Amino acid sequence: MVPNFDDVNEKLKENGARCKPPSRKEIISIIKDIQAVMFPEYFSGGCYNPTLDEIYLKISHQISCAACFTSKDGIDAQALAEEIIRKLEAGRDRRSDML
Repeated sequence: MVPNFDDVNEKLKENGARCKPPSRKEIISIIKDIQAVMFPEYFSGGCYNPTLDEIYLKISHQISCAACFTSKDGIDAQALAEEIIRKLEAGRDRRSDML
C-alpha cells in the first residue's frame, strides 16, 4: 500500500529530520550501477565500474529512508539489501555461464 500525502507528512513530523524520503536521483544512480554490473560491455562505458559493495551501501541507505514511511515495524534494510545483492550476484553468474 502506498502511503498518502497526509501519512507521509505525519511520519516526517514524528521522525523529524531523521526521516528523509528516498532520493529519486540516488535510485536512478543505483539502477545505472546495476546495469553496469549486469551488462558491463554495454553499460559501463569504460570509465566507472561500480562494485556490488557500492551498490549494497546505496541500496541499504535508500531502503532505510523508505522504511520511515511504511507501517511495518522492524524493517531490516541491511538484510533486504543483502538479499538484493545475492540475487544480483546469482543473475550475473548465470549470465556469465551463458556467454
